[in-house]
Amino acid sequence: GALPPPPTMMMPLLATAGDDGLALWDGGDRPRLRFAPHSASVSALQWTANDRVLASGSLDGSVVLSEPDGALFDTLRPAIAAGGRGPSVPVPVLAVTWSPASRYLASGSADALVRIFDLQKREHALTLRGQRSGVCGLSWSPSEVHVASASALGEVLVHRVQGSVAAVCRASAADGVAVRGVHWSPFHPSKLAAASDDGVVSLWDMTAIATAPPGASPLPSGTLIHKFSAHAGACCGVAWSRVNHHLLVSAAADGSIVFYDSTRLAVVRTIRAGGCPLTALAFAPDGLHIACGNAEGLVRVYDLRSLTDIPLWMQCAHEAPVAALAFQRSPGGGGGGGGACSSATPTATPAATPTATRIAETPMPEQLPPAAARAAPAPAPVLNMDPDYSSHAFASPYEARAAAAAAAAVTGAGVSLGEVAARGAGGGEGRTIGGEAGN
Repeated sequence: GALPPPPTMMMPLLATAGDDGLALWDGGDRPRLRFAPHSASVSALQWTANDRVLASGSLDGSVVLSEPDGALFDTLRPAIAAGGRGPSVPVPVLAVTWSPASRYLASGSADALVRIFDLQKREHALTLRGQRSGVCGLSWSPSEVHVASASALGEVLVHRVQGSVAAVCRASAADGVAVRGVHWSPFHPSKLAAASDDGVVSLWDMTAIATAPPGASPLPSGTLIHKFSAHAGACCGVAWSRVNHHLLVSAAADGSIVFYDSTRLAVVRTIRAGGCPLTALAFAPDGLHIACGNAEGLVRVYDLRSLTDIPLWMQCAHEAPVAALAFQRSPGGGGGGGGACSSATPTATPAATPTATRIAETPMPEQLPPAAARAAPAPAPVLNMDPDYSSHAFASPYEARAAAAAAAAVTGAGVSLGEVAARGAGGGEGRTIGGEAGN
């Protein structure tokens, strides 16, 4: 039966975005903070792996990096020259994603380009080409070697960002149906999920990227594993669970959140989140909380240990449609204090003085790989990434405990959603399985 959440359940800090700016929520009746770092609508949000910086992309052409107290960390401004000449003009940013180690940030823009910024060097490092329309979905692979991009024309491309920088594989050809979300599986590096405007969620096997030569023409294609057609409206997002190997979720304009078993290729649960079209989705790294935002500015958070459609928390977060959502990793907000699901006003912890290393964070002791693995780093490729990161991806102690408990519970395909979610926050120390995927 249903396992109702305890009355003082800790909710991970949730960032929400609308036309009226950004807000940070920890389960109370009022936001911990509201601020407006952009001059136009926000299109995308994502926290760094250590919860200390929030990246927000906007139609004003900027990517703003903010700290949990709202302080400005940095501003990135992708720009192109007007007509190829003259002064640069802003290019609307439609998507953002961090590399798993949070040193690099990729932004997708309306000019069909993906730009990668090195936040340690504070410079524009790479430009990925190949799309023919606005890039409205991005995801960085757990290995940090590939970036997947999705376009308004429906094309999904995979670029290699180490060594020879080029498109190496195509998951979906342009068919005119926009793909709004794309996400790599954190447990199966060859699996890629994409959600499109026709309500279809596609699951791809991208094994071809391992052998595809850079710049091949025509591009090799991934293998379509399955198409889920559970929605009756346009999808607004798709996300994998970070504690359950099999679980995939999507949300759409039909007001539903649908959960899939990616191994059995079956729908395992559907949440009806009211009758208003959903416009944003976020799956918390703890594997227990799902957030959705709708066209009226309402945000709902569900605890998956409850098998009812009653939300754990619900607030009118914005005066216009919710454009984007992003959970931190730790309950209550690892970047500035915690809070229970109550109306009590939380007290934020002041942030430390920003420095260049806040993005490329030196791992905490529990995140470091074994000494033998770090003794002799390999020569740096085009992007200077730890060669051992993909096999030594450590999470916070909170997430590690949840992952260990969930991994122990999942012994094969077909485990029920309620069972896995209910065991996701159990005790026991452990490490995450696989890498940390970017949204």
